[in-house]
Amino acid sequence: MPSALSSARYATWSSDGSRIAWENIAGAAGLVVSDPDGANQVRIPNTMYSGGPTWFDSNTKLVFADYPNDDIAGHPQLYVTSVLGTGSKTPLFATNTGCTDFHPLARGNLIAFTHSCTSSPSQVWLYDKTTGTAHKVLDNAFDADISPDGTKLAFSRLTTTYGDDLFVSAIDGSGVTRLTTTGATENKRHSAPVWSPSGTRIAFYSNGGPYGQDTEIFDMAAKTETVWLAWSWGAPSWQPINPSAPKPPMQPNDRGTYYPMPPYRVMDTRSGKGAPMGVVGNGGVVSLQVTGAGGVPTDASTVVLNVTVTEAAGPGYVTVYPTDVARPTASSLNYVKGWTGANSVTVKVGAYGRVDLYNAGGPAHLIADVYGYYTQGHECCSGFMGGQYHPLAQPVRLTDTRDWGVGRVPAGYYINSVASWDSTIDPHVHAFAVNVTATAPTGGGYLTAWDGDEGSLPNTSTLNYTANATVPNFAVVPTTPCSDCGTATGLPSIGVYTSTNAHIIVDIVGYYDDGTLPGGLRFTPVVPARIADTRSGQGWPSRLGPAATASIATPSSIANVDTRALATNVTAVLPTTATYLTVWPSGSGRPGTSNLNPTAGSVVPNAVQTMIGADDKFNVFNAGGYCDVVVDVVGTFYQYPPSASVATSQSAPATVTPQLSTQFKRP
Repeated sequence: MPSALSSARYATWSSDGSRIAWENIAGAAGLVVSDPDGANQVRIPNTMYSGGPTWFDSNTKLVFADYPNDDIAGHPQLYVTSVLGTGSKTPLFATNTGCTDFHPLARGNLIAFTHSCTSSPSQVWLYDKTTGTAHKVLDNAFDADISPDGTKLAFSRLTTTYGDDLFVSAIDGSGVTRLTTTGATENKRHSAPVWSPSGTRIAFYSNGGPYGQDTEIFDMAAKTETVWLAWSWGAPSWQPINPSAPKPPMQPNDRGTYYPMPPYRVMDTRSGKGAPMGVVGNGGVVSLQVTGAGGVPTDASTVVLNVTVTEAAGPGYVTVYPTDVARPTASSLNYVKGWTGANSVTVKVGAYGRVDLYNAGGPAHLIADVYGYYTQGHECCSGFMGGQYHPLAQPVRLTDTRDWGVGRVPAGYYINSVASWDSTIDPHVHAFAVNVTATAPTGGGYLTAWDGDEGSLPNTSTLNYTANATVPNFAVVPTTPCSDCGTATGLPSIGVYTSTNAHIIVDIVGYYDDGTLPGGLRFTPVVPARIADTRSGQGWPSRLGPAATASIATPSSIANVDTRALATNVTAVLPTTATYLTVWPSGSGRPGTSNLNPTAGSVVPNAVQTMIGADDKFNVFNAGGYCDVVVDVVGTFYQYPPSASVATSQSAPATVTPQLSTQFKRP
């Protein structure tokens, strides 16, 4: 860093990224405009006590706070001056407000600033150049920044005596949403938030954390805050995107890629594995250590679990969520008295590498098996090991043993479910994303989905069923080339084992590669967020009737220009008759598959990975009777590398050809 910038603070970028403005705090104090490297400095006169400059009026002026007549006993006001260092500073407002105005941040013709009077909490005001007027938009708020698209405000607000947190609102101050909680819980002062050029992240200054003072970044999609620069002080500023500038090469990394694992039991309250022995009571929370268990590394951002409830004393539900965050309004698994059942749960890893399982309802035993994980990402030098996700345009039925004409799969046997894309893709397929269904079993039992290696059938279950039931469950299952499969030999396949005579159905929604194929998607976890609940009219105005379809929009707070698919938990609530639900992206015909098969009066969840259409919507079809539907989002799949911050077309989804293999095999 040049010596001239060693005494600089409050640096801000011009909107074209060509210049910076900053406050010099040594020698000839005041505002300075220069090149980013400190060259070609222009000192702005009469700004000795000025602070927090912002570029305005097409980068020709600076707006900043200063004392009237350089009287530091007065109330700072907003002033404007030329960036050329010519002319004098003039008040932004013709009349002194009698209060303190500071921390201006401009976007286009608008300036957000903090207005503070001794008789009331700080307020956020907006100045509009086109009208020359300012008005209040937020109470109990300060340090606001306008989003790049001009529709939102990010700001700080006092949440406890010793803590400030970040919030967002619409540009008019409506729809306030809290982003952070650590200001209140850890007595940290979060201030000076600024939007990234893409509007997907917010940088801010934090005082009081583990490093004393640091610069942190809040990710709007992942809902996470991370320390970017420890032991740093002052308001941050993002370097603007210059579309004409050459892009630096991307350093290879595996952030958001998936690592499938052989199923491994990480928790069983019946035996005390991974949690205290004994049922989990109503309101009970089990904190499960997932990193370091079964091969899950410490840099895992998300784990894919299969969570099972058994021996329930009454009805209830389980919510799985990251440790050390507020429990969300969402459910991962619903159960009734005496029921044994499972659901696939994709969950962001929380503090200390843990996730929490909350039980609301009858005391029950909880079991969790880990099937894989998504990584936070690290640089790598020879390609990738984790897999990228390739969703299908819509689900495809790979296997339905009812069509084989040879009866149910016998107890103790398994079948291969085989798929093929083409010779350039097949060798790189490492896992299937499938919905596995047991139907018409002759008694109680379970299915296990795994890679189909005869000698390595895991001691875990994918789903549990009772006699004559139809039970689905989603799973991401590692693949292996099919062995002894006739014309399908050598193609990517999984195995599905049944403990009792039953028919087996496998619907595929996508595959994971080895990280080498183009066009793959990567994953960003979110704390479970409810986007639809027909019981309250959220996302869709009413329950679904017979043969009815709901078109559900993904909120802009979850989907952005690069989002292609969602990881969700879909729950069917109290259907009036036995039915099935099908989920698929908007803009295409309904597939001949199902995601949930609830019976009358039941509450049934299932994990669903679905593409979204170009309009960010997906469809939910109900076959019969009337049924309420609840949708919780647990993560998003995004295009990689990310696009520029302009709308792009949807990437072409993968197409697949089912391959018939009608043998019953014994492991």
